[in-house]
Amino acid sequence: MISESSYWKDELYKNYQTLARFIYLKRRDERSFIKAEKAIMMSAYIIRKLNEAAKIPPEFLKNSICLTEYTAINTQIDKYNSHHIDRNYNLSESKKHNDKIEFFIDQIIHSFVFFFIIDENNNDFAILFNSDRTKIDSLFEISFEKIFEIIL
Repeated sequence: MISESSYWKDELYKNYQTLARFIYLKRRDERSFIKAEKAIMMSAYIIRKLNEAAKIPPEFLKNSICLTEYTAINTQIDKYNSHHIDRNYNLSESKKHNDKIEFFIDQIIHSFVFFFIIDENNNDFAILFNSDRTKIDSLFEISFEKIFEIIL
């Protein structure tokens, strides 16, 4: 049980800073991607734990979030082919997926696919993700901007 939430919330803010620095790096190496991935995953875990300890407003995780959804075209998605995103999901057609922040948190904590999208020209940063439960149905996309809003 979390008794003093300020330490956990401080860690969330550090994760936000890690992700903000990631965006402005001139060159990204494997280490910088790992730090960004850890920041997102740990933030999801911290938010879940803060919610379970009633240290954030109870309605926060019930708030709606709009994700981009790509439908699976391969029903045999496993750890050996999960990196073949273009073969497993129809990336040419997307639809909006409205769900609760809680859904996003669960997907990250139980992530199966976790992949960065970086468009340097437009300064767009996002992740593609799903969980072990949703992998055969859909792949989701969320911008760093929305991740920042959740963390902050």
